[in-house]
Amino acid sequence: MLLPTFAFDASELPEAERFPAFAAHVANSRATRPTDSGPFLAEVRCWMMDPLLISEHRLGAFSFERDAAMVRSTPADHYQLVVVLDGTLRFPRPGGDLLVEAGGASLTDLTRPETMHASPNRGIQIQIARWFLDEALAPVDVHGPLPRTPAVKVLVDFVTALTTQLPEMPLTSALPMARVIRDLLANALSGMPPRPGPADGHV
Repeated sequence: MLLPTFAFDASELPEAERFPAFAAHVANSRATRPTDSGPFLAEVRCWMMDPLLISEHRLGAFSFERDAAMVRSTPADHYQLVVVLDGTLRFPRPGGDLLVEAGGASLTDLTRPETMHASPNRGIQIQIARWFLDEALAPVDVHGPLPRTPAVKVLVDFVTALTTQLPEMPLTSALPMARVIRDLLANALSGMPPRPGPADGHV
Protein backbone atom coordinates (compact mmCIF):
# COMPACT_ATOMS: atom_id res chain seq x y z
CA MET A 1 0.00 0.00 0.00
CA LEU A 2 1.35 3.42 -0.99
CA LEU A 3 1.15 6.69 0.91
CA PRO A 4 -2.34 8.23 0.91
CA THR A 5 -2.41 11.09 -1.61
CA PHE A 6 -4.75 13.69 -3.05
CA ALA A 7 -4.39 16.43 -5.65
CA PHE A 8 -5.85 19.80 -6.63
CA ASP A 9 -5.54 21.34 -10.10
CA ALA A 10 -7.23 24.71 -10.59
CA SER A 11 -6.97 24.41 -14.37
CA GLU A 12 -9.90 22.00 -14.22
CA LEU A 13 -12.14 24.87 -13.05
CA PRO A 14 -13.48 27.96 -14.84
CA GLU A 15 -11.03 30.87 -14.52
CA ALA A 16 -13.26 32.85 -12.15
CA GLU A 17 -13.41 29.92 -9.73
CA ARG A 18 -9.72 29.01 -9.62
CA PHE A 19 -8.39 31.34 -6.94
CA PRO A 20 -11.47 31.10 -4.67
CA ALA A 21 -11.15 27.31 -4.78
CA PHE A 22 -7.45 27.54 -3.89
CA ALA A 23 -8.12 30.05 -1.09
CA ALA A 24 -10.73 27.74 0.41
CA HIS A 25 -8.02 25.09 0.77
CA VAL A 26 -5.63 27.43 2.61
CA ALA A 27 -6.68 26.51 6.13
CA ASN A 28 -6.61 28.87 9.11
CA SER A 29 -5.52 31.94 7.12
CA ARG A 30 -6.62 34.56 4.60
CA ALA A 31 -5.36 34.27 1.02
CA THR A 32 -5.49 37.13 -1.50
CA ARG A 33 -3.89 37.76 -4.89
CA PRO A 34 -2.81 40.75 -7.01
CA THR A 35 -5.61 42.24 -9.09
CA ASP A 36 -5.57 41.85 -12.87
CA SER A 37 -3.00 39.05 -12.73
CA GLY A 38 -4.76 36.71 -15.13
CA PRO A 39 -5.90 33.10 -14.62
CA PHE A 40 -4.60 31.67 -11.35
CA LEU A 41 -2.23 28.71 -11.48
CA ALA A 42 -2.57 26.13 -8.70
CA GLU A 43 -1.30 22.58 -9.04
CA VAL A 44 -0.91 20.79 -5.70
CA ARG A 45 -0.30 17.17 -4.80
CA CYS A 46 -0.29 16.06 -1.17
CA TRP A 47 0.90 12.96 0.65
CA MET A 48 -0.09 11.95 4.16
CA MET A 49 2.90 10.96 6.30
CA ASP A 50 1.21 11.27 9.67
CA PRO A 51 2.26 13.26 11.71
CA LEU A 52 3.35 15.20 8.61
CA LEU A 53 1.46 16.37 5.54
CA ILE A 54 3.73 17.02 2.54
CA SER A 55 2.64 18.86 -0.60
CA GLU A 56 4.40 19.74 -3.83
CA HIS A 57 2.98 22.79 -5.60
CA ARG A 58 3.11 25.22 -8.50
CA LEU A 59 1.24 28.43 -7.64
CA GLY A 60 0.59 31.85 -9.04
CA ALA A 61 1.35 35.01 -7.05
CA PHE A 62 -0.65 35.29 -3.82
CA SER A 63 -0.48 36.58 -0.25
CA PHE A 64 -1.04 34.69 2.99
CA GLU A 65 -2.17 36.45 6.16
CA ARG A 66 -2.81 35.02 9.61
CA ASP A 67 -3.44 37.90 11.99
CA ALA A 68 -3.74 37.87 15.78
CA ALA A 69 -7.54 37.60 15.71
CA MET A 70 -7.30 34.59 13.39
CA VAL A 71 -4.69 32.96 15.62
CA ARG A 72 -7.10 33.26 18.56
CA SER A 73 -10.18 32.10 16.66
CA THR A 74 -8.69 29.26 14.60
CA PRO A 75 -6.10 27.37 16.65
CA ALA A 76 -3.54 25.50 14.55
CA ASP A 77 -1.14 23.45 16.61
CA HIS A 78 1.53 22.88 14.01
CA TYR A 79 4.46 24.37 12.12
CA GLN A 80 4.64 25.00 8.37
CA LEU A 81 7.94 24.35 6.61
CA VAL A 82 8.23 25.65 3.03
CA VAL A 83 11.10 24.80 0.67
CA VAL A 84 11.29 27.17 -2.31
CA LEU A 85 12.34 25.56 -5.60
CA ASP A 86 11.52 28.52 -7.88
CA GLY A 87 10.24 32.02 -7.13
CA THR A 88 10.39 34.03 -3.91
CA LEU A 89 8.55 34.43 -0.61
CA ARG A 90 8.59 37.83 1.08
CA PHE A 91 7.96 38.29 4.81
CA PRO A 92 7.31 41.91 5.94
CA ARG A 93 9.16 42.85 9.14
CA PRO A 94 9.51 46.19 10.98
CA GLY A 95 13.18 46.42 9.97
CA GLY A 96 12.56 45.55 6.32
CA ASP A 97 11.27 42.65 4.28
CA LEU A 98 12.92 39.22 4.55
CA LEU A 99 13.17 37.09 1.40
CA VAL A 100 13.31 33.36 0.77
CA GLU A 101 14.60 32.54 -2.70
CA ALA A 102 15.11 29.30 -4.60
CA GLY A 103 17.04 26.80 -2.51
CA GLY A 104 15.92 28.40 0.76
CA ALA A 105 13.30 27.56 3.34
CA SER A 106 10.99 29.16 5.88
CA LEU A 107 9.32 27.89 9.04
CA THR A 108 6.06 29.44 10.24
CA ASP A 109 4.72 28.83 13.74
CA LEU A 110 0.96 28.95 13.21
CA THR A 111 0.35 29.94 16.85
CA ARG A 112 1.86 33.33 15.88
CA PRO A 113 0.63 35.95 13.38
CA GLU A 114 2.29 35.98 9.97
CA THR A 115 2.03 37.68 6.59
CA MET A 116 3.76 36.33 3.50
CA HIS A 117 3.73 37.48 -0.15
CA ALA A 118 4.65 34.91 -2.80
CA SER A 119 5.67 35.49 -6.39
CA PRO A 120 4.68 32.79 -8.89
CA ASN A 121 6.48 29.85 -7.35
CA ARG A 122 7.19 26.13 -7.19
CA GLY A 123 7.95 24.49 -3.89
CA ILE A 124 7.31 21.93 -1.19
CA GLN A 125 5.27 22.54 1.95
CA ILE A 126 5.29 20.37 5.06
CA GLN A 127 2.79 20.67 7.91
CA ILE A 128 4.44 19.36 11.09
CA ALA A 129 2.48 18.58 14.25
CA ARG A 130 3.87 20.69 17.09
CA TRP A 131 4.22 17.78 19.48
CA PHE A 132 6.27 15.86 16.91
CA LEU A 133 8.92 18.56 16.44
CA ASP A 134 8.90 19.42 20.15
CA GLU A 135 9.80 15.78 20.90
CA ALA A 136 13.17 16.40 19.25
CA LEU A 137 13.82 20.04 20.18
CA ALA A 138 12.57 22.48 22.79
CA PRO A 139 10.63 25.34 21.11
CA VAL A 140 12.95 27.98 19.62
CA ASP A 141 12.34 31.54 18.53
CA VAL A 142 12.12 31.00 14.77
CA HIS A 143 9.31 32.37 12.64
CA GLY A 144 9.92 33.08 8.98
CA PRO A 145 12.97 32.58 6.74
CA LEU A 146 15.57 30.07 7.92
CA PRO A 147 19.24 31.04 7.73
CA ARG A 148 21.25 29.59 4.82
CA THR A 149 23.38 27.29 6.95
CA PRO A 150 24.85 23.91 5.95
CA ALA A 151 22.26 22.18 8.15
CA VAL A 152 19.39 23.97 6.39
CA LYS A 153 20.87 23.08 2.99
CA VAL A 154 20.98 19.39 3.99
CA LEU A 155 17.32 19.64 5.05
CA VAL A 156 16.32 21.37 1.78
CA ASP A 157 18.23 18.85 -0.36
CA PHE A 158 16.75 15.87 1.48
CA VAL A 159 13.16 17.15 1.27
CA THR A 160 13.60 17.94 -2.43
CA ALA A 161 14.96 14.47 -3.20
CA LEU A 162 12.40 12.72 -1.01
CA THR A 163 9.46 14.39 -2.75
CA THR A 164 10.42 12.82 -6.08
CA GLN A 165 10.05 9.39 -4.45
CA LEU A 166 6.74 9.93 -2.66
CA PRO A 167 4.49 8.66 -5.49
CA GLU A 168 6.05 5.19 -5.09
CA MET A 169 6.71 5.22 -1.35
CA PRO A 170 5.05 2.48 0.74
CA LEU A 171 2.90 3.45 3.68
CA THR A 172 5.26 1.57 6.02
CA SER A 173 7.94 4.17 5.26
CA ALA A 174 5.80 7.12 6.37
CA LEU A 175 6.80 7.33 10.02
CA PRO A 176 10.52 6.51 9.51
CA MET A 177 10.81 9.18 6.80
CA ALA A 178 8.81 11.65 8.89
CA ARG A 179 11.31 11.15 11.70
CA VAL A 180 14.22 11.82 9.33
CA ILE A 181 12.64 15.14 8.23
CA ARG A 182 11.85 16.04 11.84
CA ASP A 183 15.39 15.30 13.02
CA LEU A 184 17.00 17.21 10.14
CA LEU A 185 14.79 20.20 10.93
CA ALA A 186 15.60 19.96 14.65
CA ASN A 187 19.30 19.89 13.80
CA ALA A 188 18.90 22.97 11.57
CA LEU A 189 17.16 24.81 14.43
CA SER A 190 19.53 23.76 17.21
CA GLY A 191 21.44 26.61 18.79
CA MET A 192 18.69 29.15 18.14
CA PRO A 193 17.39 31.06 21.19
CA PRO A 194 14.41 29.58 23.05
CA ARG A 195 10.99 30.86 22.17
CA PRO A 196 9.80 33.59 24.58
CA GLY A 197 6.53 33.01 26.39
CA PRO A 198 3.39 35.20 26.12
CA ALA A 199 4.69 37.40 28.95
CA ASP A 200 7.60 38.38 26.70
CA GLY A 201 5.27 39.92 24.13
CA HIS A 202 4.63 37.08 21.67
CA VAL A 203 1.16 35.81 20.84
